[in-house]
Amino acid sequence: MSKMLGLSPAVTIKSADANWSELVGPNGSLVVPANFASTLPTNGATPSSAGSDPRLMQKLADGGFLSVTAYDGDAPLATLVPGIKPLVLMPVDALPTTAFRLSRFAYLHRTKRRVIIETPTTSAYLEIHDPRVAAVAAGLAFDQTPIALAASSGLSISGVCEVLGLMRAIGIVMAVARGLEFVPAVNSLIAWAEREALPHGFSNTGLVAGLDRIPVEGADASFHLIFELHHDGSRQVDISVCLPYEGDGTAGDRALLLPTGFYEFDIVDGVESLMGVFLHLAPPIDPLDGQSQEQRLEQTLRALGSSCRISNNPDARALVAGLGLPGMLAVLPGREDSVRMLFAIPDAALLEIAKQILQNAGIPTSSLSHFVAIEPLLGGVAPTRLAVDMTYTGLGPRVGFEVFTPQAIALLP
Repeated sequence: MSKMLGLSPAVTIKSADANWSELVGPNGSLVVPANFASTLPTNGATPSSAGSDPRLMQKLADGGFLSVTAYDGDAPLATLVPGIKPLVLMPVDALPTTAFRLSRFAYLHRTKRRVIIETPTTSAYLEIHDPRVAAVAAGLAFDQTPIALAASSGLSISGVCEVLGLMRAIGIVMAVARGLEFVPAVNSLIAWAEREALPHGFSNTGLVAGLDRIPVEGADASFHLIFELHHDGSRQVDISVCLPYEGDGTAGDRALLLPTGFYEFDIVDGVESLMGVFLHLAPPIDPLDGQSQEQRLEQTLRALGSSCRISNNPDARALVAGLGLPGMLAVLPGREDSVRMLFAIPDAALLEIAKQILQNAGIPTSSLSHFVAIEPLLGGVAPTRLAVDMTYTGLGPRVGFEVFTPQAIALLP
């Protein structure tokens, strides 16, 4: 496999005299030695004198006169044809283990005797010479690595990597970040968060040191970075990061938990300590009645290693009966006797039901004082969540809300 440079099909050669030729392209012209132009035929043939004048070759590239063709032996696979604007960067082969996705703007069509794939965001396009390249494009309807695309298209892995490099150069495909390749992007996000993420008045003195020590080596495309701003006047900030979770209950067709967890850290004087791991409950395959909901929650508690049981906790059963299954559960380090339940509260009616259940459970009035302030914030894209601790026999005395709307910042003292 190899990539070769040649004159773009959009370029014509005009003979100026015996010594000079004029190359005329979509965005201008360039005078070159006559013998040099003859070594650069169209459709990606190897320029035999390319190494003799690298400055001239760079001018050709900068001016959009050069096309790039991926070859399999002597057979061309595809040619990247620059448009009015020259390519900012020459194509770089894709990595075999990186997944790629076809742009939703890309379209494949026939024009005269050519088959091309292009996007409306650029005047450049990819001309397809080999039907196996079309098979690669079809396979990119789903996230695929070059290894998988090679198996389905019949091209070699190196050939697929070259073709994807041409496509990526003009935005036909994009890399899908996953696994360790995502860590640099995570680090970039954290660097931004250290400088600019916190609202005015929240100090990042301890935040920077704390963020730098949070493990992100296992991050993938599910990564989230969340700041929890406390409303008690302390200006304290907790951090949650979403990382893969491989505990019990996450595998199989009837998994109880989703395979990612939000790891929440308290930051005190720049030292982070793990406060808990928050896990989404996997949605059941079929709708559940009240008893089935309790059984599923009981199974999930066992998978988390908690000694709490809903079967002997009437207050927790009342919450599940009134609000449905919690969307998330959190296990706290060293606290097998307590589990934090997070219930989605999408509207005022469910908020009132929750308040009544908590009052009946004997939750202190002081813990319920924020319900009035929360009501105007309901109905956002992300539902407000009610956080309640379940103990061996009842509910913990503290109640919290997680609100995902900027309007809540104004409520902070």
